[in-house]
Amino acid sequence: MYSLYYLLVRDTNQFYLLPRKLRHVFKFLSIMYVYGIGTWVFSSFKHATWMLGVWHIVHLVLIGFLVLLGLIDWFFVPLSFAWKHLGGSAHEFLISPALYIIAGIAYNYFLLQPEKKQSGNSKG
Repeated sequence: MYSLYYLLVRDTNQFYLLPRKLRHVFKFLSIMYVYGIGTWVFSSFKHATWMLGVWHIVHLVLIGFLVLLGLIDWFFVPLSFAWKHLGGSAHEFLISPALYIIAGIAYNYFLLQPEKKQSGNSKG
């Protein structure tokens, strides 16, 4: 999704010609798409239900922050460059594969390693 978003939406000349509010909608939809995929994937982890909870917490906190920034930008005052950059970084983090990689490392460390240690200890 990250690559598709940048290749087909963000890195096109037309993206910056779109009204600011429409760009916000595109960004929000990309986050919701990734959130939905992650929720679907992590809900299939029967032994790691905590990962789904962490997924929800990270996304809902950052989505709430981005929605708050968007509402301020739409209805009150245009955001400064620093706030826009912070919002852009949060958006990029949410759609990047970083959370999947972190989840894969955590899954391997917390779930697969103890199984390997138990199977290694039972052989004797």
